[in-house]
Amino acid sequence: MNITKVSIKNLESGNLKAMVTVEFDNCFVLTGLKVMGGSKGLFISMPLRKTPEGEYKDTAFPITKEFRETLINTILEKYSPEEQPKTADQKGLYPPSGDEICPDCHQPASKCDCLPF
Repeated sequence: MNITKVSIKNLESGNLKAMVTVEFDNCFVLTGLKVMGGSKGLFISMPLRKTPEGEYKDTAFPITKEFRETLINTILEKYSPEEQPKTADQKGLYPPSGDEICPDCHQPASKCDCLPF
């Protein structure tokens, strides 16, 4: 499986640095990856969902160590915070009204923990 495209939308919202979409073999798209800033530097968060018990579980993830390293390295090589630093306001994101549905977790926006507000 080859990574054919990486799209990054830079944000500055706490630890969230960017939202990432990855295309594989020009036929499959994975959204909801995040470039996050942590105490040890940048890391990639896989798409998550919140369970009824309140835990967060990855919904998609690499199975092999080699592909995980390839995916992470490809994203981090493409990520450039200086290229287009944008805040949520500059990207046109705003706190939703509450009746909108989050595109990542498909929950009402008022109950969503995915959005950066």
